[in-house]
Amino acid sequence: MSRESTPPGRVRSVDVAKLADVSRTTVSYVLNGRADVSIPESTRRRVLEAAASLGYRPNMAARALVSGRTRLVSLWMGGTTIRLQSDVMKVLHDRLALDGHELVIKRVSAALPGGDIKTTPHAISDWACDGILAFNIIDDEEEPKSGTPVVRLGVYYHRKGDYVGVDLHDGSCQAYHHLVSRGRRKIAYLVNRWGNREGDTRRDAYFESSAHFGFEPNVLIAERATKEAARKVVTATLAAGKQFDAIIAFSDEMAIGAYRAVLDAGLKVPDDVALIGCDGIDDLEYMDPPISSVVQPTEQMCTMAWDFMKNRLEDPAIADQQAVLQANLVIRGSSL
Repeated sequence: MSRESTPPGRVRSVDVAKLADVSRTTVSYVLNGRADVSIPESTRRRVLEAAASLGYRPNMAARALVSGRTRLVSLWMGGTTIRLQSDVMKVLHDRLALDGHELVIKRVSAALPGGDIKTTPHAISDWACDGILAFNIIDDEEEPKSGTPVVRLGVYYHRKGDYVGVDLHDGSCQAYHHLVSRGRRKIAYLVNRWGNREGDTRRDAYFESSAHFGFEPNVLIAERATKEAARKVVTATLAAGKQFDAIIAFSDEMAIGAYRAVLDAGLKVPDDVALIGCDGIDDLEYMDPPISSVVQPTEQMCTMAWDFMKNRLEDPAIADQQAVLQANLVIRGSSL
């Protein structure tokens, strides 16, 4: 195909159809990612090549007027670690793209200097979106007022409407019990100020497990859930002479910060201090030794949330769709 075929002025779908020698309907099916229509791979490739050759860009406004859909879905990002947010964005972006939708990112909460979380009331994308995927949003004020469908996902979510929750409790208990089985008796919990509250499943599991074994709780509180803040508080704790032989961290990023602080103090992981994080980011596999983690089922969570959204868009009257997934402990060298 050649650019010599390009007609003057704005390229339209009919121009793509002419160059690809297919119907305009076929062009629409291919460019909209219609998975429910059977189109030969050779035809699909020809349409995509024609569109690329002509520099075709769909008129989103016109498409929305005709279909009543923008094919845009907003992802509301709540308070959580940056690396986990990145993983969630990537998985959702890829899943939506397969179905011809685009993801619009909206950060609706942010960490304050004191470690608390501030939410932006009634935050919504500047573009009208077909639906909202609300990741780790727990503020009732974030309920959209426009009737836009919402699917909640993550560790923090309201148990109403459509949601895919993640339960960290059992995985966190597994982490504590694993450390005890390895002979650890002075197990500390490393957490940021915001996460150190009753009702957080990681914290609850830590205190329940401490009581179960009759061990004294030891909570190390950082200002934020970052590597830098975690390194700072662990360094200060070790410098003060306080003792622990294991750390369970609120997040993987905090676990990495703790890892650095332990090495800075001239200690070894896991010989002197065993270490377990939480989230399941792949960075942990590249540490020496690799760091154990309570792994969230991120891909399964995102895929299920998007399936729930598609179902809701197809039929707004269906019953609430609700699921809770379990996190699981992955044991690596840092806790052996």
